[in-house]
Amino acid sequence: MSTTDDHPQTEPRPDASGEFDDLFARIEADIERERGLAARLRALPRWLAIALAVGLILLFAGLWLWLWPRSDMHLYPDWRLLLELAALAALSISAVHTFLSGPRLCPTHEPLIALRLLGHLIVALAIVFMPPAHLTEPYLSAGTGSMLWPCATACLSIGTSAALPVLGLILLLDRGSAMQVPLTRMLAPAGAWLGGMLVLQLHCPILAHEHQVLGHAGVLVPVLAVWALIEGLRRARNESV
Repeated sequence: MSTTDDHPQTEPRPDASGEFDDLFARIEADIERERGLAARLRALPRWLAIALAVGLILLFAGLWLWLWPRSDMHLYPDWRLLLELAALAALSISAVHTFLSGPRLCPTHEPLIALRLLGHLIVALAIVFMPPAHLTEPYLSAGTGSMLWPCATACLSIGTSAALPVLGLILLLDRGSAMQVPLTRMLAPAGAWLGGMLVLQLHCPILAHEHQVLGHAGVLVPVLAVWALIEGLRRARNESV
């Protein structure tokens, strides 16, 4: 007599490797459906995509240093300026590198990504709120009082104009960073924002904390707004497919 009724069959467990195969198949299918510049950029080797994004960050920094360097460079302690520039550049490049390496990540990396985002924010704010590098006028009191908003909006415009092209490029180069770790997508605006702050650190000599908060750290606001708009359009497009 058959005993199959006494031992009910269990459903087979899903194959995790098959899920990952499906994931990358969807990414490749999306790339194949695209045409034009976006498709060519996403088809680039990963190392070349990262090099392009990092190159754009460094290009903007180099241009501002060459054409419009901060006028208090001779007063600013070399060690401190180099430390601040190195921190902003390293964090910006690291964020872009991780973002463009997104498909290689897995959900267990999400807490690490959250800690990295928090670390980026803490370091940027620490640079903003550090004691003034020197006490020379007019740099110490410039951009305050009635000149707070005019000077802050000028720096906000400069930082945003440097950050948004970086954001646009790395989003064009993205090959599905959110497919496994959605929080990874936050590294795109983080990297662009830090790149904008890098440019301002090379350009702006105003030392007042209120100016640094509004005009330098404040670049995060328009960058996040544009990123959120692009993300909304991307999700709407994916849902309509």
